[in-house]
Amino acid sequence: MTIDLFSNPIATPSGVLASSPGEAFGMRPETVGAVSYFALSIEASKSFGASSATMQRVRIALPRAVPVVCSLNQEVGAGGTVILSGAPVGSGVTGNCNLVIENGRVSGIIDTASGRYQIVPIGPGNAHAVVQILTEGFPSER
Repeated sequence: MTIDLFSNPIATPSGVLASSPGEAFGMRPETVGAVSYFALSIEASKSFGASSATMQRVRIALPRAVPVVCSLNQEVGAGGTVILSGAPVGSGVTGNCNLVIENGRVSGIIDTASGRYQIVPIGPGNAHAVVQILTEGFPSER
């Protein structure tokens, strides 16, 4: 069974400037691509609360891209923090999926062939942003 991480898209949360979302996420503006906002699904909230060490399939909506389905191993750490790590599923699909759920809020990094994405919780509710990271916006290492 595949669980949807998010429910339907939501409007830009208050406190986030649509013209400059990078500032709200503590990111350099040139490293922020497309951004979409979602509410965490009830199904995901219930699933991640269970202390299960089984493999889970989670569908994650991405801005301007096809959603990715990740096969994730779950570990429950100290204080109830849930750590999910794994990889996208599908023929010829590469990358990795790493999520941390703490107090009902999800943070994470998703790497796929379509790009790198960061999941950022927004405000006190269940709103989350999925931010496309423009890696070419980072300074070159010398």
